[in-house]
Amino acid sequence: MKNQPKSLLALIGVLVAAAIDAAYYYPLLPAKMASHFGPSGQADGWMPKDAFMVMTVSLMLFTAVLLGSIRLLLQYLPDDAVNLPNKEYWLAPERREATLGIMSSYFLWFAVATNTLLAAIMHLVYRANLTPLPSLSSLTWIILGT
Repeated sequence: MKNQPKSLLALIGVLVAAAIDAAYYYPLLPAKMASHFGPSGQADGWMPKDAFMVMTVSLMLFTAVLLGSIRLLLQYLPDDAVNLPNKEYWLAPERREATLGIMSSYFLWFAVATNTLLAAIMHLVYRANLTPLPSLSSLTWIILGT
């Protein structure tokens, strides 16, 4: 439970940073943006800038809310719904609260990692759309591979 405020602050920080990044690039982006890129990094799908931004913000918020709310739902799940090695030991009444606290912290850190990945990829997409022939840099594959 001690780790949750740090992970929650990190999640909020990632969302704020992504919002600042989007707000910075929004006026610079073309009206029709490259929104899908093939394996070579070349753009092969397009959409209006407004729709792209709504999709991006919605995806990040959905991910944060979904993974953040799972931690709240854990306390109401019956033991049968929890998949955990040595479940009887870890969900025994004397350890249940601590175990669920650790699991909920992991879900929040997973939300931080997922939204950090999304924010990094979106940043590269914004940068790609500032060029005449949009293509993602090879950095995209490095980010996806880590």
